[in-house]
Amino acid sequence: MNFSEHLTPNGFEPQALKECLTFHDSTKVKPYSSIKAFLRVGEYLDSLRGIEETSRNYRPFISEFEDLKDIDLPTMGFDALNADRISTRSYSKDGVFDRITVLSALKSACDTRIGYSSLSNTAEIGFRGYPSAGGLFPIDVYVLERTANGFNLGYLNAREHRLYHVHSFSAEDRIPLSKALCDGQKDLMANAKGVFIFTSVWERTIIKYGKQGYRFALMELGIVSHHIGMCLTAQKVASLHWGGGFDDLMGEQIGIDPRSETVGHLMWYGVADAE
Repeated sequence: MNFSEHLTPNGFEPQALKECLTFHDSTKVKPYSSIKAFLRVGEYLDSLRGIEETSRNYRPFISEFEDLKDIDLPTMGFDALNADRISTRSYSKDGVFDRITVLSALKSACDTRIGYSSLSNTAEIGFRGYPSAGGLFPIDVYVLERTANGFNLGYLNAREHRLYHVHSFSAEDRIPLSKALCDGQKDLMANAKGVFIFTSVWERTIIKYGKQGYRFALMELGIVSHHIGMCLTAQKVASLHWGGGFDDLMGEQIGIDPRSETVGHLMWYGVADAE
């Protein structure tokens, strides 16, 4: 009698591990390729093109916007902040919510100071409250907010400290949005106040760092989302980092060009359900 089909395996085979390791290996800087990589980076740093591209790490929009310059940032001790941060999977649809907390979280990801290069006295180089390889900031931040009649999509211009209105979705758009976000059994679309959408504009880092730029952009997805999430926590806003969405479908919904920009991460926010 063959009992093997009734036995529980000791572990699971790591699917596609070989492919992942192969790709990861291609993003490394190695001794025999480091000189070429360093020369590439140096040439980019010393070029007017590099300075100008670094200064234009945002999408231009001609639409209505909200100015974030006068929005206050929260103050909270790190011990308390670290203790309060949790992942919230169930939200209260009708819970009392102050939208200013979202604007404050967005402001925390804006430029905090401006510098200039010796190659140009007009190209503004922005610096923010979180690290980015080469100061290139490949991650863009969108926010999809639930309204009384549907959903509003906004884009954060971190240089200008503005939240630009991109598109308004009607209540009928909830089904395709929910499908793209894969919001699960908790019906996050109906109960959360909104979702942050983090995209990666790959060319911003790859043009300077080659394949290693892909690694840097992925690192920054985590850095930026955690940065904004902690700002929400400091204001008693519940959040949930979400990897269950469909990148391509969500990209179609927010209207980005998949040849240069893709959705990389999502984060729900709102009022935690008391239950």
